[in-house]
Amino acid sequence: MKDNCNYLEKIFIDYINGNLNEKDNTFCTNHLKSCDKCKNNQDFKELELAWGLMDKWASDIQPSNNFMAKLQREIVLIEEKQKVFWFKLDYIINLFRVPMTALFIFVFTLSSDLSYAKTEKRVFKENTLKIENKIKAYNQKTITEVLKDLKYIIKNEKEI
Repeated sequence: MKDNCNYLEKIFIDYINGNLNEKDNTFCTNHLKSCDKCKNNQDFKELELAWGLMDKWASDIQPSNNFMAKLQREIVLIEEKQKVFWFKLDYIINLFRVPMTALFIFVFTLSSDLSYAKTEKRVFKENTLKIENKIKAYNQKTITEVLKDLKYIIKNEKEI
């Protein structure tokens, strides 16, 4: 019996919409008559009521004559804005690809030199701090430039 209840739960929306074949429709009707658990299931009752109201309202509500044209125009505008946004984002990413690669090579070179150097612990710490300060300074500069580019994109997107 539990399997029948689970099956009814899976196809109940199609049942209240009338989208089932004759066999499944008959199964649902008979099961709801014979199973007290499903017959009194509050979720089923609420779904049936909600779908009934939507069917009633759907017959009362009619879209305007140019609804589809407006909808299609809005879809095209949204797609165009997305294309422009991704193009600008790709431009920004490519703009910073070379400086970030150079920074990586610079840091790698310095870290390699430091790891092979036979210096005291104090010298190692000093060099590490210098590298961290250079990276922080570069990151702040990069973040500032990214923010400027994003402001430019947002400003120009409003004009589009």
